[in-house]
Amino acid sequence: RAIVVVEGPSEVIALPAFAEQIGYSLDRDGISVVPADGNSFSYILRACNNEHFSVLTVVTFDTDALESSNDLLNEAYKAGLINEEIRNAGKNGSAEARQRTLKAIGWIPVIPNFEEEIARIGYLPLILKVIDEAGATQSLENFLTTKNLTNNAHGVAEFLNGSRHGKGLKVPVARAVANEVEIIGHIPDCFDRAIRQAVTLATRG
Repeated sequence: RAIVVVEGPSEVIALPAFAEQIGYSLDRDGISVVPADGNSFSYILRACNNEHFSVLTVVTFDTDALESSNDLLNEAYKAGLINEEIRNAGKNGSAEARQRTLKAIGWIPVIPNFEEEIARIGYLPLILKVIDEAGATQSLENFLTTKNLTNNAHGVAEFLNGSRHGKGLKVPVARAVANEVEIIGHIPDCFDRAIRQAVTLATRG
């Protein structure tokens, strides 16, 4: 009945647990979580809205993807959500301007990505535990030193998204978060909004 479009598999793993934390069941409420993997937003949105059927959608996007790329505005343009003038303006605009454009069409920003969102709201010790259990603590420390970062939410998220070893831990981190969300008790506001909006759309649909 409704789809939440997300960046990748980490969100697909975590969102059902996030939904349960705020009193919903994605299965019961008829909501699917679909990963766009950065470059499939327009394909998914066109598939959900064609001449044969229409599926209600809620779109989330990582704001770090806007720092040096107009790709997300290109995806919105290909999906028919913005015109060519707005798309082209994004090429020379700032990341903040691109973000405002996407928010104006109803997309929900994840700032700057899933990993940093969860690390900021209480999951950092859990993330560090996953890294340690994977034998990657030294890799994390080396990365932080090389990049002149600290062992905080931003630095650890950068490791998970910006290093080969870290990228391999993103799914285990998401699984750990899904398993512990009831204990930690917090979910990022962006995903709270996305889930509630999808439930509202599915119910109305």
